[in-house]
Amino acid sequence: MSPRALALLPLTLLLACAGGDDLHSPVKTDTGDDGGGEGVGDGGGEDGGGVDEDGDGFTVEEGDCDDTDFRVNPAWPEEPDDGVDNDCDGRVDEEWRGFAIATQRGAARSSVLLVDTVGREEDELTLPEDVVPWGISEDPAGGWLLVSYPYFAEVAAGYSPLGEGLVPSLDASVPWYQPSTLWSLGADGDLVERGSFGDPDYDGCFALPEEAWGECFGELDPRLHFYGPYLRAALALPDGRVAVLLPGALLLIGAGGATEELARWSWNLAEEGAVFEMYGNALAWDPRTATLGVADLLGGFATWTEADGFVQHSQVDLGESFDPDSIFVNAGLTFQQGVGFTAVSTVYGTGAQAVRVFDLPAGRWEATVDWTDRLITPLGLDAETDSGDVYVTSKGGEYRSVFRVRGADGSIDDFLNVVESDVNFWGIATRY
Repeated sequence: MSPRALALLPLTLLLACAGGDDLHSPVKTDTGDDGGGEGVGDGGGEDGGGVDEDGDGFTVEEGDCDDTDFRVNPAWPEEPDDGVDNDCDGRVDEEWRGFAIATQRGAARSSVLLVDTVGREEDELTLPEDVVPWGISEDPAGGWLLVSYPYFAEVAAGYSPLGEGLVPSLDASVPWYQPSTLWSLGADGDLVERGSFGDPDYDGCFALPEEAWGECFGELDPRLHFYGPYLRAALALPDGRVAVLLPGALLLIGAGGATEELARWSWNLAEEGAVFEMYGNALAWDPRTATLGVADLLGGFATWTEADGFVQHSQVDLGESFDPDSIFVNAGLTFQQGVGFTAVSTVYGTGAQAVRVFDLPAGRWEATVDWTDRLITPLGLDAETDSGDVYVTSKGGEYRSVFRVRGADGSIDDFLNVVESDVNFWGIATRY
């Protein structure tokens, strides 16, 4: 299937999320870069052997960060005030306090909504009119990292004819791409810009009058790309640097603001014959192995470590045999101790949805809980690691919610509900 034929598929298929594990095969991408950087770690993302010295069921290779104490391992709950990282997640004496939710509203009322562990609203940090959030992640130094998508500032009170909300459309009403900005948001609401990211070819076209866009884009027509901000995700690492994910690149921003490229791959379908490798869509961090997980929009998966660099474990085939009904798109990515890299997927055409965990040795996503819902669309997720519960932001018409998929039994219930015509919940981040 040619890139231009792919562009003509219905939006719901381009954003579809379905099973299709047979479309994926392990592949290693040679980036010509050994990863670079300092102090992030050298984990490989796979369990080894070893001896369980304290008899708690975990070896050092399996994530036990103190094999002399049976009360310290990835399955032990954190015990506050003992000065010990009981659950080996890289944090000491943390207590889960709920979530911060990137909330888009019309009439310049976008904000970060703070809710407690039972979904009650505690506070709302109102953002400037031109900062409309898409993604959010917790900053261990305090506060959050925000990804903003400037076009939403102009259409925040409007609708796409296809999506009943703030989503791209096949006509010119909502472009599929805009440059985007990374911000640090303090717990007190102070906002500091950390960097702006965009594709120079697109930026040049968008700088022209709107009537000149079509001629300027030419083969770079936005409908040959996927949707949303150019900056897909940002994640603060334990050493203070920030991992930044673009559709076709993984970067690190140092404490002084210098940017280092870790990997680059093919994501642009604008040229005939382009080889699609992946469309970077979400990041998560495994503290046990110091591994960055990278989720592809269409279901692929990759990791990055100091030792191995960037490795694609699963890649979707968009060639002549491509079947849009069998692909799935991952909404966000999180890492759970003892579980692994976790995402939520949906097939918009059928309503098939699932919580999926990536099986690294097998090189594929495995559904752990699945259900069907034609009305609710997942948009982002995070997890409360101790319980294994996954929390998903979602939309359906004027109904916006955060729902919970319980780790204990796979049951699903509502955590937070809003019925309002001009609001979207996008990214969600745990608060510790």
